[in-house]
Amino acid sequence: MISGNRQKSEFEKRLERIAAGGPNTMRQIYVGVAGEAAPRRGGGVPSLGVASLAQVLMSPFTVLAAFLTGALAVLAVRLFRFRYLGEGLTGEEPLAAMAWDAAGALAVLLVLRVVLRSGGWLRTPPRLLGALAMLVGMHNLVYLQPAPFEALFSPAWVEEVVQGTAPRTLLLAGTSYELPQPAPARSEEPAKPRILRLN
Repeated sequence: MISGNRQKSEFEKRLERIAAGGPNTMRQIYVGVAGEAAPRRGGGVPSLGVASLAQVLMSPFTVLAAFLTGALAVLAVRLFRFRYLGEGLTGEEPLAAMAWDAAGALAVLLVLRVVLRSGGWLRTPPRLLGALAMLVGMHNLVYLQPAPFEALFSPAWVEEVVQGTAPRTLLLAGTSYELPQPAPARSEEPAKPRILRLN
């Protein structure tokens, strides 16, 4: 009878701990290093909030990959527009062509996010910046490296881009806006002293 009372009292203490909440009172018991995320049922690791935000922001490779993904989405849409619609960089209607490129790039990015499960709202801003940079600055890359664009598009397309745009500009709806030029380098000669002659 003594052991029965002991078991009953231990059971009542356990019920009190469970009612109070605390460690090891949930349906699942996690045993591991304190501060690490417990695995989820689906096999993934739950979001750590601020810690994961810092990890993503501190990873230059992740930001660079997201930026390049956005830029490549615009390139893919423009390549599609050239191959299947026969349009140049700005097309007959520059504003419509730019809107088409932007909408197509957003659709490509959405499909990539779903298919590759590379979600995360933290990667969205670099992707959008990459797409925007390519939308307004792709012609500058054509000036820098025409050979890859001749292979992807055609030499006639590259020639049209070179004739229709200017280097070191932003192209918005068919209008080029010049980027600020770097300041000329200062000469390294020391300043000569001025000689004042008093007569």
